[in-house]
Amino acid sequence: MKTKFYVYDKTNKFYGEFIGKGVMSVINLRSWNRIRDIFKDNKGWYKDFYLSLERIDAVPDKVWNNKIKVDIFDKYGNFIETLNSIKEVKEKYKVPASKIKNIQ
Repeated sequence: MKTKFYVYDKTNKFYGEFIGKGVMSVINLRSWNRIRDIFKDNKGWYKDFYLSLERIDAVPDKVWNNKIKVDIFDKYGNFIETLNSIKEVKEKYKVPASKIKNIQ
């Protein structure tokens, strides 16, 4: 049995129900792994589309869980600033990805 997807946009417009790979052409995405991540990480949101596994009356607010606020301290424990993402920390402070893993 193939998965049935219900597709909406941010204005609550219903695009239709699609079975399996049929949803990929509507939202312009070609990866099953990315579709899985839409449900896992982004609570059904992909760009301006909302995907659901059941019919709904109204789309929920767009919430992104993959953004983490990062507090930066010096080696003495003094607060420096808060950045909006790990990517921002890497770019601003030139921290390699291997060191970020150690910090987390």
